[in-house]
Amino acid sequence: LHLKKWLNERGIDKPIIAKIEKPEAITNFESILQVSDGIMVARGDLGVEMKPYDVPIIQKRIIKRCNEVGKLVITATQMLESMVNNPIPTRAEASDVANAVWDGTDVVMLSAETSVGKYPAQAVKLMHEIILNAERALEFERDINFSRPEFIDENLFDSMNKGICAISKQINAKAIIAFTSKGNTPTALSKFRPNALIIAVSDSFDTMNKLSLKWGVVSLFCADISDRHKAADIVRKIIIEKNLVDKNDLVIFTEGGLKIINVRENWVRFEVLQ
Repeated sequence: LHLKKWLNERGIDKPIIAKIEKPEAITNFESILQVSDGIMVARGDLGVEMKPYDVPIIQKRIIKRCNEVGKLVITATQMLESMVNNPIPTRAEASDVANAVWDGTDVVMLSAETSVGKYPAQAVKLMHEIILNAERALEFERDINFSRPEFIDENLFDSMNKGICAISKQINAKAIIAFTSKGNTPTALSKFRPNALIIAVSDSFDTMNKLSLKWGVVSLFCADISDRHKAADIVRKIIIEKNLVDKNDLVIFTEGGLKIINVRENWVRFEVLQ
């Protein structure tokens, strides 16, 4: 809270990620989660402070809880530790990364592997391949029980985006394209883990940077998104050129719209790309 106040007083709009590394943080986890924008599970430090066999259970519980409230969760440290000195990871490390993906983590993070390791680029490449393979093998849908938001407008906003994600699965949409200035709509969509790629189209590089850690989100810059129809024309060409989607794919366009007293508006459009 002191950090948030300090940032606000200086006009700094940056998310706060809380690093969980001590038993006290586990004890007070709910209160930490409530005031943080995201959580980092520092497994290496937790393994020093707590019994090693407790860490996997704690990791899974933290990821599950962050998923339930729709907050960012990073799984970090000792993921491919052997690659500090070796060009390939152990099979156990590959399984560790894959299981973090299957548990629902938003981000997996390398530390010593890329800061002091002998094979930093190879470590990134292999982690990327493990993640892609794990996601391709994910043949079941995780049923995430989201906690009820405190304010009614948040509840409506989440419900609308949850509905878009549910529809995208039913109609097998390849992408959900969200126009956004602050990143709220892509963030809400990411909570519900749609099968479709989330493409955030923003006029703010700062927003794009924030969204880079969100699950399933790819960001594109568009200088003017005030006219959604003109912006959509530009986006159609870009996403096909970048091979994010193909012609004849079904996509969903959406925008959070205005929030005024007693009104919450979302714009949604379904389209087969030509």
